Amino acid sequence: MEQIASADWSALLDHSNAIDVFECLNQGPPGPADCIFHLAVTVGNRSRKLAIVDPLWTPELARLIVLIQRVMCDRQLLSPDTLNNVEFAALAAA
Repeated sequence: MEQIASADWSALLDHSNAIDVFECLNQGPPGPADCIFHLAVTVGNRSRKLAIVDPLWTPELARLIVLIQRVMCDRQLLSPDTLNNVEFAALAAA
């Protein structure tokens, strides 16, 4: 989490609390061409798994997905293309 910008992390947490992600209703079944975002949320001893269908059900859920994507973009992505040989060997050996 130290790689995630604190403003992005705070915005995600604030919005999750504002829409009460633990109590929001489930969507209906997806259509054959729909994209599904799978989301697992855990805060303390509360946990919930959501399958959010795109097109998104509400503006609040759309905002949640945008904030999650922003937080994930803050994280450093590691792949063979972004690592030098030494870093890749150390990761492979771990």
